Amino acid sequence: SSAYNTPKQPVVRFKRNKHHKGSIYCVAWSPCGQLLATGSNDKYVKVLPFNAETCNATGPDLEFSMHDGTIRDLAFMEGPESGGAILISAGAGDCNIYTTDCQRGQGLHALSGHTGHILALYTWSGWMIASGSQDKTVRFWDLRVPSCVRVVGTTFHGTG
Repeated sequence: SSAYNTPKQPVVRFKRNKHHKGSIYCVAWSPCGQLLATGSNDKYVKVLPFNAETCNATGPDLEFSMHDGTIRDLAFMEGPESGGAILISAGAGDCNIYTTDCQRGQGLHALSGHTGHILALYTWSGWMIASGSQDKTVRFWDLRVPSCVRVVGTTFHGTG
């Protein structure tokens, strides 16, 4: 086999043992590239100030414990109004979506409506969120309101 066919092994640039007490299910970078967020089945969201160029932590973790189940997805809001430090997180347990201001270290909103575990999040335009759930719906949320503005998915058929 030639050297062209041999794949290079990745190099570990940053490793932290015991960052969470459980498995890490999701990771997100802030738009500015200075915050790394992780979600776990230990029910914690951790945010680490991080320098991607040097692959080093630049400060202590922020730890958020608003969830009562596994965090399955998280994402940072993008757009001028978010400042790049608004984190959206969701998962199992109470099936809520939580928004957190990582610069101030405080929770902003708890968005409820899903009846199953939330497995996917997407954000755009600095205030919109789409969430996918085991309840077979996609919900669209507007943080300016803040509430669900549309539900797509399961059609319920009543029995009179």
